[in-house]
Amino acid sequence: MKCAYIDLKNIYGNTADGFHLATAGGLWQILFRGFCGVDFKGDTLKVSPNLPEKWKSVRLRFFFRGSWLELKVKHGEVHIKMLEGTKPIGVEAFGSEAVLQPGGEVVLRP
Repeated sequence: MKCAYIDLKNIYGNTADGFHLATAGGLWQILFRGFCGVDFKGDTLKVSPNLPEKWKSVRLRFFFRGSWLELKVKHGEVHIKMLEGTKPIGVEAFGSEAVLQPGGEVVLRP
């Protein structure tokens, strides 16, 4: 958790000199790949949530295979919406598979 506080608590006394971009990237990886459990299997987006017990949900947007997607992860539920894009995308969560169509939304549950 130290990386979360590098700029917030000014651990090294140099936050005024600028933002630590590598720290922000590390935090994104923890959230995106760790807690949301996002992985890429070819052209398929695989989601295996691992949210902390006290968290209700996480929602974020990202770019994948030419499409802007919105991901909302809850305990036992994954919502994926294609905000912009023209090609279908394979989605996998909780052992289920679906195809996210342009302009569409997929909800997967165990």
